Amino acid sequence: MDFGVINETDGNKIVTADFVTGTFTRDISIATGTQAVTGVGFKPSYITFGGTISSTIRATWGADDGTTGVCTLIDGVITAWATRSVASIDFDLASGNNCRGNIQSFDSDGFTISWVKTNSPTGTANILFTAFK
Repeated sequence: MDFGVINETDGNKIVTADFVTGTFTRDISIATGTQAVTGVGFKPSYITFGGTISSTIRATWGADDGTTGVCTLIDGVITAWATRSVASIDFDLASGNNCRGNIQSFDSDGFTISWVKTNSPTGTANILFTAFK
């Protein structure tokens, strides 16, 4: 994971935001459930995501503040904006097969994602995240 600090001068004040960038994977064929991501080093307040499914032209970009998740997804042909209760990470595959994730909790050293699987999606999701303090 990369640790960083952004410093921005705005007149007489300096704004500092701590963040961590990392990766994790998810086998989208496994059952609905939760996944803890640890090693962040602090309790996040906001997270952005970008992800793909191995060997496909499927991608998702999203964000979550612990209350609301929102994402953009692409299936290789059609791009759709999605605002759903469980959609900070969203992989819609063919024939109603999908896997969606949303922040369940921000934890002292990371976060927990609640995953919902519909029908029989397959593949491995490779997900990049940036967690903000």
